[in-house]
Amino acid sequence: MNERNVKTLQELYDAVKSGAIPEATLQIRVDNDNTEFYDDPDWSAADEDDDALHEIEVEEANGYDDVIPLYRLLFPNAVVGGV
Repeated sequence: MNERNVKTLQELYDAVKSGAIPEATLQIRVDNDNTEFYDDPDWSAADEDDDALHEIEVEEANGYDDVIPLYRLLFPNAVVGGV
């Protein structure tokens, strides 16, 4: 498996918007305690061959906890926090 590391969702967003990661090949799997990101043009091949996976490790991403950083990304001037 190939892996790319970024610290924040903002870094991932910037990489997609700049074209470094094509949005059309970005795969996002969300679970309650885990969010996985992949850059894979052919997801079906990756299911059969882990070496075909191009994982994007986002340190900030953590399942439902992604909501706060996502809102901060969408609304940078708002006050966003957890309960």
